[in-house]
Amino acid sequence: MSQASSSMERHAQTALVLIVVALLSWVGLTVNRNQLELAKLTIQVENLNDAVTTPPARLDDVIRRVDTIEAVVLTNGREEPDDRRD
Repeated sequence: MSQASSSMERHAQTALVLIVVALLSWVGLTVNRNQLELAKLTIQVENLNDAVTTPPARLDDVIRRVDTIEAVVLTNGREEPDDRRD
């Protein structure tokens, strides 16, 4: 009888070891996936932060463009300013 219980204990220990190894493996894979997702999200946040903090156009560029448009409108669409007054 003690040999049967000893054999049963070994089987139980083997099963428990397999369960522990499986759980540790699952935890390791989950942590690894979460780290990868966190790295991806961190990169996305950095890219969004750059997009928000970098203005699409500098103010002096906008002013220069407005001046160019204003000059074209004042010259009735011609490149050269019109000296005669209507």
